[in-house]
Amino acid sequence: MTPFDFRPRTRILFGPGEFARLGEVAREHNATRCLLLADQAMVSAGYAQEAIRSLKARRMEVFAFHDFEPNPTVAMVDAARGYAAPQNINLIVGLAYPRLLVREVKRRATWPLSTPKRVPTEAL
Repeated sequence: MTPFDFRPRTRILFGPGEFARLGEVAREHNATRCLLLADQAMVSAGYAQEAIRSLKARRMEVFAFHDFEPNPTVAMVDAARGYAAPQNINLIVGLAYPRLLVREVKRRATWPLSTPKRVPTEAL
């Protein structure tokens, strides 16, 4: 067998009370400017606001983007990328379904994510 070192780049927080830890986890990555991706269902359920509150409690600037649906189209991804590009984002947080959008926004990014680890945090 060939030896290897596998380091997944996505961290998933799941469970009661985990939103309260979101800001703390984001700060572990030395992040200060966060793009929060949450679909309308997450916004309507209050999860997006709870995530914003947790991130801001750790003195993070939060830029929320909600203009997309599950299974985002190329146009939706481009809209998120266009919104995020001038914000100097160094962390992307996706709530539940935005997992694919997070990946595509990062893949199509023309701006450098300034955090050295470039690790997105996803909370379910």
